[in-house]
Amino acid sequence: MDTNIRQDAYDQIKYNIVHFHYLPRQKVSEKSIAASLNLGRTPVREALIRIEREGLIEVVPQSGTYIATIDMNIAKEGRFVRECIEPQVMMEALAKHSSAQFETLRQNLNAQKRLPKQIKPTFSLIWIKNFIKLFTKLPIAVRFGTGCSLTTFS
Repeated sequence: MDTNIRQDAYDQIKYNIVHFHYLPRQKVSEKSIAASLNLGRTPVREALIRIEREGLIEVVPQSGTYIATIDMNIAKEGRFVRECIEPQVMMEALAKHSSAQFETLRQNLNAQKRLPKQIKPTFSLIWIKNFIKLFTKLPIAVRFGTGCSLTTFS
């Protein structure tokens, strides 16, 4: 089977979960998802297995497959950690950047701002892939923290 079809099935289903097109506790089936996304059942089944491993769906024997609920304690902890760490990460990254790196960063952020005008973002995997492509060109320190080389731009 074409790996692009597998990946597309995974991307579309995960997008629908993360963006609440499928709601927490909603029962879903391979057949209904395959029909709604115009995909075969095999790539949908494989995507659901991957997504189950990530904890976004729950398979209940003798009952069905359900969209997982959001654990608010984990969400609050994640928010707390980000609020504590990100300001320091940005301060360190700002102190280490050169003028050329600031210019590259500015150009990248402007390109990200233009994306919604170029491609309708309502449900476009092209838009998502382009945004991720631009995001991954940002320095690692800006994306995930400091301590990594700030001179390498992909």
